[in-house]
Amino acid sequence: MKPLSLLFCIFFPVASLAFVNGKVTGSDTLSIVMVSFRDVRGDSFYQDGRWWGYKTRHRKIDFEHILNTFGYPISDQTPPVALEHYAPNGDRLFAGLVDYFHILSQGQYQLTVTITNPFDEQGYPLWFQLPQEKSFYSRRPFYEFIREAMAAAESNGVQLKPRRTNRICFVYTGNRWDTIPPQVDEVGGRYMRVHERWQWPYDRESADAPLTHVGMYCHEYAHLLGAEHHRPSAVSLWDLMGNGQKNAFAGSFGNCPAPLNPWLRAQWGWLSLHECEGDAEISLIYHTAEQYYLYQPVGTSHRLLLENRQYRQLFDCGLPGHDTHANGGLLIWKIGDGSSIDLIEADGNEGEMNAAEDVFRCHRGEIIDIPLPSQKDTSVVVRLQILHVSADNDTIRVRVSSSIMAE
Repeated sequence: MKPLSLLFCIFFPVASLAFVNGKVTGSDTLSIVMVSFRDVRGDSFYQDGRWWGYKTRHRKIDFEHILNTFGYPISDQTPPVALEHYAPNGDRLFAGLVDYFHILSQGQYQLTVTITNPFDEQGYPLWFQLPQEKSFYSRRPFYEFIREAMAAAESNGVQLKPRRTNRICFVYTGNRWDTIPPQVDEVGGRYMRVHERWQWPYDRESADAPLTHVGMYCHEYAHLLGAEHHRPSAVSLWDLMGNGQKNAFAGSFGNCPAPLNPWLRAQWGWLSLHECEGDAEISLIYHTAEQYYLYQPVGTSHRLLLENRQYRQLFDCGLPGHDTHANGGLLIWKIGDGSSIDLIEADGNEGEMNAAEDVFRCHRGEIIDIPLPSQKDTSVVVRLQILHVSADNDTIRVRVSSSIMAE
């Protein structure tokens, strides 16, 4: 197997790779291959000179809850589905990998997930063992891991035929190791890798490390669909492809990941953006077709994507500030060329430390001025005048205009 270009998913900026343009609709399949190591198994691990047992083991139903559809417990689906599921450590589970993409695509994209490993009578997976200890794979090329994992599956009678519509996800036993990172072979590729458990510190096993939640699977799979990383400081926890895979609601890292940003979803054909320019009056209505507007200012190629983002629906429930009892407000995204996107923070501070203050919590009569890059010796200022905010913040009416200023 020839070397593959690799994309590592770690929490700092990485080199940009080619974005796969076009609509993302129809259906695909994802085959799960669960692999263990000589010294890290599904029930125990060898560390510090002895074997240790995990406090909780994960059954088929636990992985199915993370990966496959089981309803939308926090949504307003019709008819309503009132289901509650929990991970073995007690974390609330909201939706699976299949749910995430079905919901965000508004039913236009359907993923089917199949776990290739057999299970014993108690529902525990029979992991396909790799030939080496876990440390052997530390910092080794991903294509070597792929080759050995594929061979382990085939030796157990599992024949895999990876292609663009049938991708492969390798799940390895034990805690996350940054030296065996979650990653894909390439943006728009065929292979991804995720760790079974997720607990700090990484690169070391822990008997009480919990199950990796759906956020990490969503992030990696979005890469396979063509999504690039976005600089975490630029989009923070508001976008799955920044660091939004970590978002949580009444649970651990990643049980309620952020939505993909609306610009990417529009490019993929998953939502429609209302467009406006010049001097316009618009109403942004949460969780409706009127939630998003794309504004084209005068004198610049940059655009602003305006959205009303609250905390009450679907994957919005884990966004920054959801636990402060404050309402949401306006999120303002600056759109550059291609897939370039940058969140304009209300408090002017990038990063995750105070991400709850990135949203503009508007009041009637408030004026927001946003400077944008322009041609030499001039600048462009976009002015947002807040005309009305409903009591529940679900409707925000704005007058938007732009002007060119001489420097």
